[in-house]
Amino acid sequence: MTLTIIVAVLCFSNSKASAQPRVFFNPQEEERPHISRIVSLVPAATEILFALGLGEKIKGVSTYCRFPEAALKIDHIGDLYRPNLEKMAAINPNLIVVHGSEYQNKFLYRKLNSQVIGYEVHRLSHILDGIKMIGDYVDKRTQAQAIVEDIQLHIEEIQTKTQGLRRPRVLLTFMRDWGRGEIGEIYIAGQHSYFNEILDIAGGENAYQNNKWITSPVISAEGVLSINPDIIIELVPPETSSKLTREQILKDWDMLPTLKAFQEKQIYLFDAEYAGIPGPRIVRVMDDIVHFIHPHVIVQRGDGPLNKVE
Repeated sequence: MTLTIIVAVLCFSNSKASAQPRVFFNPQEEERPHISRIVSLVPAATEILFALGLGEKIKGVSTYCRFPEAALKIDHIGDLYRPNLEKMAAINPNLIVVHGSEYQNKFLYRKLNSQVIGYEVHRLSHILDGIKMIGDYVDKRTQAQAIVEDIQLHIEEIQTKTQGLRRPRVLLTFMRDWGRGEIGEIYIAGQHSYFNEILDIAGGENAYQNNKWITSPVISAEGVLSINPDIIIELVPPETSSKLTREQILKDWDMLPTLKAFQEKQIYLFDAEYAGIPGPRIVRVMDDIVHFIHPHVIVQRGDGPLNKVE
């Protein structure tokens, strides 16, 4: 399973439920232990923990936790849906961070007698809430609040820079069969996703205006033509962009020569490894999307804690 599919599962689940970071199993609520051994199965949560200065307490991560570089040196215990329970038991964690919708595996973590918190994101507010929630759990409230405030200031900076600009209609895609010489089914960012909010903040408008409750609609080539966006931004995983050239990926769009974005050369590949990870580096995602939509706009990063996230 590629990182892109993991991102699709974690961030763009087509659920109408109001997802948000939350505690869903906590056997020791009354006597919360000092958090000293953490297992994180969610890349965004791993990045949050490192940003809070807790890298030394992380004893196990999923195979998809690749940032910061120090995360690569931590024991890998499988992925979210296939964790190695023997390795987890050997770590004896007193905090496990999983995807928020992982209810079916509660009984597995109950065996470890560990506190479990769920990190699930559909909205930007969930990212901010998740940072604060994790910060509260690990006694890093001040640091978490500083990160949240830095993100909020960055959003305000972008909104100020893009205020009054023309708002092009943008189609953001995040999964399809690349390099096949054609456009088949495409997963796109719907109205009920944090990317919808990012497009608005960045001075654009989500070209997909149908069902507001679906986070990741699937559309066909005909669907793209009917939407006819001004700009297309394709989230392409690094493992795909390393196997296919930019030209091979973009050539798929030759089958839609009447598409406005194609004719005006407004189809962009977004293959940064952080592109689909809803954690502290969401500010970089915003900056890149601003550049795709309004390349003349320069957004300055402040001197807050996020400026240290490299």
